[in-house]
Amino acid sequence: MTQLTPSERQLNQLFRSLQTATRPKAIEQLQDCIWNVWSKSGYSKVDFALNKATEYLKDGDINKAIRIFSNIIRLEPLFSEVYVRRADAYLQSGEFNLALKDFRKALKIEPRRFDAMFGIAHIYLTVFDIIGAFNMLSKVMKLMPHEVALNTRMELLRRKVNA
Repeated sequence: MTQLTPSERQLNQLFRSLQTATRPKAIEQLQDCIWNVWSKSGYSKVDFALNKATEYLKDGDINKAIRIFSNIIRLEPLFSEVYVRRADAYLQSGEFNLALKDFRKALKIEPRRFDAMFGIAHIYLTVFDIIGAFNMLSKVMKLMPHEVALNTRMELLRRKVNA
């Protein structure tokens, strides 16, 4: 039997709590805690590079951000956070296929990456694949069934699918 790392044990507990959380503030705090765990590679230089690339992305230097994210992936190919961030960069540059590929890679590494699922759903909606978006968001619903905004979005998509 494989031993869980402290981060994996922490994520498991956070996701169990997310399943039962009903207050919007509690759900938001749990999501923030999960993102905080996901954003740590365990190596300060990698985390520094990730944050620097994210700054470049926020400043609009998408190509520089993508280069740094790609370098991090070469160093830490199992660090799901960097795939999600590079996917976000690809989304901003209109490279939907590359974004989709990175979101999917992040999900292979960490199947509970709800941010990757949201990203995929966003791409599906952009290309008018309502059923694909609905199916992806249904997976997110299993992780956080009481998320009000998600429930509202699902209801709107359900109406479009059934129309």
